[in-house]
Amino acid sequence: MVLLFSLLKGFVSILLAIINILGIQFNTTKVELYENPSSGYQWEYSFDQSGIMTLNDTHYSPDTASILSGKGGGSRYFTFRALDSGTVHITFEYVKYTGNQRIVASDYVYTYIVDNYGGIALYSVE
Repeated sequence: MVLLFSLLKGFVSILLAIINILGIQFNTTKVELYENPSSGYQWEYSFDQSGIMTLNDTHYSPDTASILSGKGGGSRYFTFRALDSGTVHITFEYVKYTGNQRIVASDYVYTYIVDNYGGIALYSVE
């Protein structure tokens, strides 16, 4: 029995290592928003509740035309991970700071429902 448990534990450890190496993410969702860094605007996000989801990663990928010209936009990607079950609203604001003035060009509210198993479902975008 102890040998079987040790073998199973070893198998799980190897499987988790492979998943980590391949970069496979469970219980995550990704949001893609257009962003043009040369305009001075950038996306900011906030949660209406803490503890249900967390930011796992964010990165920017320029469009092909942006790479060639050095100007223009691309996509900002946000990857969120589930922490607990419940409903959470994530507000994204496209903002620019001029002096001490905060200018919001646009905003979206993404509503997610996280189930008891960490599954994430997009409920609405407003």
